[in-house]
Amino acid sequence: MSKILAAVEIGTAQAKALVGELSDVGGLNVVAAAAVPNEGVRKGEVVDYRKAASAVHAAIEEAEKTAGTSVDEVYLAQTGSHLHGTELVGTAVS
Repeated sequence: MSKILAAVEIGTAQAKALVGELSDVGGLNVVAAAAVPNEGVRKGEVVDYRKAASAVHAAIEEAEKTAGTSVDEVYLAQTGSHLHGTELVGTAVS
């Protein structure tokens, strides 16, 4: 059974998502990609977390729709010296 992964990048102009299928033998096939406008980030810094989160969710949803599947895990790519974070593990809401 394969696992469906998403990679998310929160950019200044766009939030982007890639959806890939991780096979049992370790291969990864990218099956969908999406990019949506992001108004919550200025010069690489999140200035409105609600708008940034909305853009990320929209990108993931669009990529899932294109792929015809739901994501099992999401990986985030975000850089910046202004960032501090805490790892949180959640469950999907149906």
